[in-house]
Amino acid sequence: MKHLIKTERLVLQPMSEADIDFMQELIASPEAYFHDPQMQETPDDIIKDCEWFIEKAGFLPDEGGIRWIIKLDRVSIGEVFVQCNWERTLEWEFGYHFLKEHWGKGYATEALNVIIPYVFTNFKVNRLVAFTNGNNKESIALLKRVGMVEEARLREVRMSNGIYCDEMVYSLLKREFTPSRYESGSVNQLELLADNLSLKTVIDDDIDEVARMWKFEQGSISLADAKEAIEYMQNNHKQNHVGFIYHLCFAIYEKGKNSIIGWCGLDGKPDPENPDRMEIFYLIDSAYRNKGYATQCALKLLEYAFEVAKISHVFGGCDKENISSFKVLSKSGMSLFEIRDNGDPKFFIDRSIYEKLKTLRGGNKNA
Repeated sequence: MKHLIKTERLVLQPMSEADIDFMQELIASPEAYFHDPQMQETPDDIIKDCEWFIEKAGFLPDEGGIRWIIKLDRVSIGEVFVQCNWERTLEWEFGYHFLKEHWGKGYATEALNVIIPYVFTNFKVNRLVAFTNGNNKESIALLKRVGMVEEARLREVRMSNGIYCDEMVYSLLKREFTPSRYESGSVNQLELLADNLSLKTVIDDDIDEVARMWKFEQGSISLADAKEAIEYMQNNHKQNHVGFIYHLCFAIYEKGKNSIIGWCGLDGKPDPENPDRMEIFYLIDSAYRNKGYATQCALKLLEYAFEVAKISHVFGGCDKENISSFKVLSKSGMSLFEIRDNGDPKFFIDRSIYEKLKTLRGGNKNA
């Protein structure tokens, strides 16, 4: 199939008439235009829009447009469209929507990291642009992660529930496009969203915060040491793939804020004495404890481990005196299965237990 794209987890399939029912479901959902309800399309508009993209795909690569349906395990979970706005100046625009249950799992980042280089390589594009509501922090973070450059803030040009909102403009020019940034094995930022938190893998731009917080219980480290820490984490992340996590470390942020408040992740580095090792970890600055943040981290990490990385099991542990951490592991659904010789508890959960708990919670993993 022409313009079919595959990633490690996803299949991006050009839309056909068979996908119109899914688009009706996706665009009609209340989350689709949460920040811009006045832009919600009617059912007839959705059909016309889909028919337009199906027709205009025949005009590629010089003009026209295309909508990809994003599939995970053959199930449609979202869409990304690209369309030519100005043929004369070779300006193209892209946008995206995903079903809410698939938010915060890195699928949008994964899709855009293949679509952006595909568009610059295969279509006649000089300028790629995206627009988003200035209050949509998640969308803004996504656009920055995939290399888009903030170009403008158009003040109060949108309205949401009777309130004027700014519109953010992000763009990428062909002369700025760097293919190596999107190649397999390159380091892109992964972000997971919890109720009050954003969990992000670090990139080079985070060096000041890493210097401040990498060993926050001991004090700041030098920028040179912070650079080494970032490289250490990035090299570890390159070894992760579906079915196996070597080491995955997230910086913890409160949503909408830029200061790291702790670290969390999954550690599966091989251990000859424990070949099945896969440990969950979290460490939060004391000023931000007793707010439920560690539990949010644990729940989100287990969701990522089982639903995205397809890991079979996860262990957890804490010091016998750490009652708070004991409660966090218990609340996340992990079961106490062993007391070590030194008295420290060890917890465990596998995919089957996780799925049963998820069903009991009615699909709400944060219940």
